[in-house]
Amino acid sequence: MKIVQFVGSFGMGGAETLVKNYALLMHEAGEDVTVLCLKNIKSPYDQELKQKGVKVVYVSEKLHIEGESLFQKVLRRLASYVYVRYFFKKYKPDIIHFHLELSNLLRFAGLPKNTKIFYTHHNDAQAWVTDPKRKNDVNCMKWLIAHYPVQIIALHEQMRDTINKAFNITNTIVLNNGIDMQRFKNARPRNVVRDELGIPRDALVVGHVGRFNPVKNHEFLVKIFKAIKGKMHNAFILIIAGEGGGYEEEIVRLISELRLEDSCMILHNRTDVPDLMRAMNIMIFPSHNEGQPVTLIEAQATGINVLASMAVNDEVLMSNHAERMSLSESPEAWAQKAIDMCNDDTPNEYHNLNNWDIRQQIKTLLEYYRKA
Repeated sequence: MKIVQFVGSFGMGGAETLVKNYALLMHEAGEDVTVLCLKNIKSPYDQELKQKGVKVVYVSEKLHIEGESLFQKVLRRLASYVYVRYFFKKYKPDIIHFHLELSNLLRFAGLPKNTKIFYTHHNDAQAWVTDPKRKNDVNCMKWLIAHYPVQIIALHEQMRDTINKAFNITNTIVLNNGIDMQRFKNARPRNVVRDELGIPRDALVVGHVGRFNPVKNHEFLVKIFKAIKGKMHNAFILIIAGEGGGYEEEIVRLISELRLEDSCMILHNRTDVPDLMRAMNIMIFPSHNEGQPVTLIEAQATGINVLASMAVNDEVLMSNHAERMSLSESPEAWAQKAIDMCNDDTPNEYHNLNNWDIRQQIKTLLEYYRKA
């Protein structure tokens, strides 16, 4: 099959990581897969894909429109529509699988009526269909559903039900966001990783993996860590982010205001996430809303504690060392909970963790492609 995985960019968030893994494993299975990205942000994923022989096409590199004036931004946006239309007309894929908010580009791509389109929704479905700012994306999805054979993929049953109701359909399927299980189970020893990072072996390390976006609630995370630091002077926070941006600057300022600079480490665009997770004692994930965060599955596979907000679906919690907590609780309460979890030396026990093995998910997804 000629397959196109279509995504906005290769930031190192959950959706982008999934697309990267899909492309690598489909290529490994002998499929003709190409990744189409709107923007090249020089992600390590780009090098990883190309080294394995996966084709990656960046729309931005085909436009040759530089600058950030309003005119140049508008021109670049319009030119993106033209190039995406040209790309699909030239490439003639059997399957287009897109992720995140790209339905508007597909609506105007002039695709043949028998084009098989798959869409995976990665974020909170209720927020998607009710947020006025996303109205255009939702309307374009409705148009695509009316004109093409579209298969929507939800990450859990509640998301499936919300999407079916919003679009008046009954065929949304559920497919977990899988991970390369062995890669996380076989992460390097904690002390080896800490020595390389210059983190004391006896430190209590609080970690987080996620882009700097207000929905991830880094501000609350830093306040939790401040409270932990007040109780345990050897605490250290490790934040791993795919890319920077304006919100990162706000968090860096907050870290400075709370005088935590010597206890914080912010990393970007890392390909050794399993090892970095192994360096942590606990991952704290206080998101305002979430779809199905792959990073929490990865953290549990690595064997560390996980403390997440109630925005995280309980289906994602599969370890006896993974718990949820309300954001209405104070940072101090979160801090005490985190410390208590780290002091619990009960052996790890899991349920359904192997259901998240991406190699099995790929087999299932390719079967859906063939049957479409």
